[in-house]
Amino acid sequence: MKNGRLAFIHSAQTRATSSEIASWYGETVSGQTMFAYVGGNPLSYLDASGLRIFNPGGAIISDAVLDALREFNRQIGCDKDIYITGGDRKPTSKLGAGSSSTHVQGLAADIRVDGQTHLETATQARLSGIFGGIGWYEEGYAGPNGEGPHTHVDIRTNGPAIWGFDRNGKEYHGSFPIFSPNQRLNPSPVQCGCE
Repeated sequence: MKNGRLAFIHSAQTRATSSEIASWYGETVSGQTMFAYVGGNPLSYLDASGLRIFNPGGAIISDAVLDALREFNRQIGCDKDIYITGGDRKPTSKLGAGSSSTHVQGLAADIRVDGQTHLETATQARLSGIFGGIGWYEEGYAGPNGEGPHTHVDIRTNGPAIWGFDRNGKEYHGSFPIFSPNQRLNPSPVQCGCE
């Protein structure tokens, strides 16, 4: 609020929609230049440090899965970047479920979120309602077919599937352990300026 007037930020575009905000150009708050993250020009530039999905290994991911990951990223919050650790696979792949895998069907991604456990990420994925399949592979787990550690998410439509493996190989079907500290997703991405 400036001089009793509100400035509006369009959350989907991560840019200002009100020219009132332009009058703040160059002003500081607590010694920090406002809107430095967009070069001091929030009417023309996007927040470069907003939501991000990284794919360091260059995994092939379908547009539908990427869209689901973007929505998940929006739901878990501005400070949570998603890293893709696995994507589409060839039908001859021996990884995971092999030729029947949702990875082979182009419906899945394996992910991690820095700063949180795979169990927290899997729980958030379950609570988000976005994914049809969620697999939890605890840190330290290494399966016989190259599985883990990561969180698997997929957009299957033939019913929900939830499974997991703890670091010792204990298998879970239909559930995984309860994540405790805080299971709720961030209530509103607009509150923190996310797209």
